[in-house]
Amino acid sequence: MLGAVGWVLIAALGYFIYWVAQPDPVPFLGVYSRPGKWYWLKFRLMKLVIALRQRSKKNKKSGDAKKEDLMNSQWGGDGGIRDISELDKKHDLPKDKKFAGDCVFFDGSNRDGWYFTLGTAQRHDDIINLFLIIRVPGFGTFVDDKMQIDTNAKSIQSKNEWKTASGFSIECIKPMEEWRLSFKGKLLKSRGACIFSENGEEDNRNKSEIPIDAEFEIAWTNFGDYFDFDTECSPTAIAHSLAIEPWSRELFDRMRASHQTHYEQFGFINGSFKIGNQTWDGIKLTSMRDHTITGYRRWSDIRRFEKCSEIERIVNFQVHNDDLPPGRRNMYSHFCDFDAWSRVQPTGIWIYYHSRQEENRRRQSSLRPTYAWGG
Repeated sequence: MLGAVGWVLIAALGYFIYWVAQPDPVPFLGVYSRPGKWYWLKFRLMKLVIALRQRSKKNKKSGDAKKEDLMNSQWGGDGGIRDISELDKKHDLPKDKKFAGDCVFFDGSNRDGWYFTLGTAQRHDDIINLFLIIRVPGFGTFVDDKMQIDTNAKSIQSKNEWKTASGFSIECIKPMEEWRLSFKGKLLKSRGACIFSENGEEDNRNKSEIPIDAEFEIAWTNFGDYFDFDTECSPTAIAHSLAIEPWSRELFDRMRASHQTHYEQFGFINGSFKIGNQTWDGIKLTSMRDHTITGYRRWSDIRRFEKCSEIERIVNFQVHNDDLPPGRRNMYSHFCDFDAWSRVQPTGIWIYYHSRQEENRRRQSSLRPTYAWGG
């Protein structure tokens, strides 16, 4: 006869079998995974692994390892040294990686209503993916002449510059401290939102729109240190985004193949602009820039919702909700700069609230994200 302990063990085993047999929650919107029955075990395991990798990276001395292969790195780094001159230079793209990219991005704004965004991605075959948006208060919003129909610009080969035949040039002057951005070419006054089909948008711009001669000369200078997502991003955030996904060998193989070395930095834009016959000198914007070095980046894989804030010129605050499949849906990372970077733990916002579905767009007005410091 089974005693009380035996019956308890049988009941526990039966419940465990029943629990294991339960299906995981249906993904939100059919895309975004939700915590399943093994979530907490997976979460704690990944948090431990990532924290140990980051700690090992920070404790490693410069003489202990060779330089890191930035095109083929992993979360926490691969054990090599990340020298700032290597991080902030222009990189050669591996010939065997079709979707390799060396991508630099700058944006900025000020309380007067100026907005500036310039993104470039050096690709194979002398192509730079490019987009430019400039908003001049009281004058209009302007975009690159070709951006409304094609974001592939012909690049001019250069060892140090992201340079296009259409007049753009971006160059690092001093690693992590100063960059130069310049342009001389044609801009168009923006006609508003563009809806692109799978194969791109037809050239349906108003034929009365005439390209305008424009130019700018900008100096970007840093404010504080840079934030390396591999070595400084919160283990909690990374572990969560991995733990909610169904695990498989294929998932981790794809994650390794698609990993991107990425860092960001706050700073200031100072420069002059000329559009048509109008000139503006001494324009200063609070700015954020980033640099991504990767053997794989496809824009169709990425959805990013980002907010940059400045509080009385003392605190710069950055919020990311990233969707980078595989394995990094609901990837969130929030941080601020008080002279030195600090992690910020999000406690109340998820990427699927930014869904492309109209009902979820309407929800954004009522979102109230909350944060905890330290992370």
